[in-house]
Amino acid sequence: MKRLNRPAWAWLLATLPSIALASPAAEAPIHVQGSGPFHRLTVPMSVVLAASDPYLADLRVFNNQGEAVPFSLIRETGQSRQALNHTELLPFPLKGEPGQPADTMMVQVSRNNEGTVIQVSPQAAPSRQAETVGYVLDASRIDAPLVRLNLDWDASQTGFQRVRIETSDDLRSWHPLNVAQLARLAYNGQQISQQTIELDHTRARYLRLLWESPQSAPRLDKVSLAYGDRTWQAAPTVWSGPLQASHDAKHGLVLTLPRPLQIDQLDIQLAQTNTLIPVQIAGRQEARQTWMPLVSDVVYRLQQQGGEWTHQQLQLPGTLVKYLSIQADERGGGFGQPLPTFRIGSTAHQLVFLAKGNGPYRLQVGQAGKQSISLPIDTLIPGWGTPRAPTITTASLGELHSSSGANLGQSVTLNDTSTPDWNKAALWVVLLLGVAVLGGMVWQLTRSRPKQ
Repeated sequence: MKRLNRPAWAWLLATLPSIALASPAAEAPIHVQGSGPFHRLTVPMSVVLAASDPYLADLRVFNNQGEAVPFSLIRETGQSRQALNHTELLPFPLKGEPGQPADTMMVQVSRNNEGTVIQVSPQAAPSRQAETVGYVLDASRIDAPLVRLNLDWDASQTGFQRVRIETSDDLRSWHPLNVAQLARLAYNGQQISQQTIELDHTRARYLRLLWESPQSAPRLDKVSLAYGDRTWQAAPTVWSGPLQASHDAKHGLVLTLPRPLQIDQLDIQLAQTNTLIPVQIAGRQEARQTWMPLVSDVVYRLQQQGGEWTHQQLQLPGTLVKYLSIQADERGGGFGQPLPTFRIGSTAHQLVFLAKGNGPYRLQVGQAGKQSISLPIDTLIPGWGTPRAPTITTASLGELHSSSGANLGQSVTLNDTSTPDWNKAALWVVLLLGVAVLGGMVWQLTRSRPKQ
């Protein structure tokens, strides 16, 4: 039999590691809807757990021809939402003498039985020179932050007008809020107008508008008020399936993850009702590191009037951890039996990709040592964030399979701390094969050497 020469053996040894480790750890088909060309999907927790990099640098998208597809990976962020309501306010003219400071204007205010202002008039009869220096607006029935005013006046009155806005809760003491520039211009059949005043989400019962140039100021016909509370919508979270923790005599329950992960939430699913326990959560990346405190809180599951009152999801700082320690304050009676199960949550990522080539498309993840090839979203999509940006249709991810063909489903069980690292195992096999091959080469060279 013809033996391999030494250069051939060297090439074989050099390529064996790459052959052993080139295949991805997991792969899933992508189901697209519509013609695209851009599609988006939420990356599930199963992909996060199968990735070799906590920031998904190893994630790739391929088409049916095996070509890499350009994509952008976006970590979701929380958003402030504004729910606006609108109402009309009656503008009460405020009369004053030319040049008279607003603070010296003495007015009489009449209210109805509900406390609503129905009339604002000067205490003394105005002179012939008196003019409308501003308006008083009654917002006392609105129990929400005031967002903006929209003023309307006769379209024939054009020009610029500056107005000072003040607030009050008693119609006696007034506090400056803002100065606005209003305008209505017309030329050759075209119009430019600026009729809104921002109120900066202030809370006030009354508003006072004072013209800087009352002689040229328009007479208001209608005033519309936008108001409403701001609400914070947290970033969406992807969750693992139920996980079991191991018991540690010093550190309570310990949850071991397959690798350091960016965990933003921990769901402690208490098994017993009417349970209330102060807990301390700590984390670390390596088994030999000191535990780092993450959060202290009280979790509970209480029955009340036929329902349950619960607080079991804890916010974590999002640091990288492989081990989580959950210690229960025994003064609360401990976790009891059976022990709780846990779910880990991570802030969701949106995957947006260009449908280059022919489908079906597939997502691959888990190959160690890869650098991120995610593009900035405004590079991937022309006109991103503008009305002319192309439509992005929704896609979905199929079942995740390991490189061996095993179905990983939508969750991965993490409680088995002895789960082998197959990348390391493959590397050891390659190294042992290399030693065996080198030993065979030495043995063959020894046999072929002529005896002295």
